[in-house]
Amino acid sequence: MSQVNLNEKRINFFTGLCNAIYELQKKHPYYSDLIPRVLANPIFDYTQGKMYSIGDLYHKDGNALKKSEIEGQIKELEKSIKEIKVKIVSKQKNIKDTMKLRPKKLYLGDLFHMRTEVKVFRLTIKDIQDQIRSLRQGTSGLTSKWMVEHIFGRDYAAKYILQYMEEKGTPLTPEETETLLKRYALTIRIEFHTDKNGVQMHTKANKDLEAIQKGNTTWEGYKEIVENCGYINFENIPKEPFAN
Repeated sequence: MSQVNLNEKRINFFTGLCNAIYELQKKHPYYSDLIPRVLANPIFDYTQGKMYSIGDLYHKDGNALKKSEIEGQIKELEKSIKEIKVKIVSKQKNIKDTMKLRPKKLYLGDLFHMRTEVKVFRLTIKDIQDQIRSLRQGTSGLTSKWMVEHIFGRDYAAKYILQYMEEKGTPLTPEETETLLKRYALTIRIEFHTDKNGVQMHTKANKDLEAIQKGNTTWEGYKEIVENCGYINFENIPKEPFAN
C-alpha cells in the first residue's frame, strides 16, 4: 500500500511540475526552445524504472548474452532432471508390481535390470546437478550495467508533452500525465559494452541515436543504428511505441 501511495505522490508531483513549466512557457514564449529542456531532466529521472522500459538490447559480445545463453542451458538441464525423475517413479512402480508376481525367481533378472536402471538414472541426475552448479558458478562474474535510452530522446519527449498541453489548453491531470509518459517517454535499456579497441559501444549508440531523435524517430531507423553498434534482440522491441 505504501508503494502505491509513493507512486501517487510522485505522479502528482510530476503533474504539478509539467503544469508549472507549461505556465512558464506561456509567459515567456520567446524561450520556447529552451523551456522543454527544463522538463527533460525530470522526465529522465522519473522514467528510469522498468515500468517504462519496452525491452533490453544485448551486445553480441557482452556479458548479458553469455549469461542468457548459460541460463538457457541450465533450464534445459533442469528440464532433463524432471524428465528423469518421472522415469524413476515409473520404473519404481514397475519394480513394485513385479515384486508381487509369483514365482518370484522367474522375475529376478527383470528386477535386477530395473533396479540397475534406477541407479543409472540417479547417477545421471547427480552428474547433471554437478553441471548446473558449474554453470551457475560461471555466471557469477557475468554482470552487466545498462544505459537507459528514451526512444524519442528526453528533449523531444518534453516537447511532445508541452505540445499536447498547448493544444489542450488546460492543466494536466495525473491520469493524463501517466498516459503521456507511456506514450512519449518509454525507454529501451542498452547494455554497457566496450569493444576490444576500447570503444564504448553504448556511448556510440547513444550519439548515433541523437541524429534521429529530433522528431523523426522510427523503429527501422533505431534498429539500423543499434545493430550497427553490435546490439541484438531489437526484433523483440514492439513497433507500436514508435508510431508517434
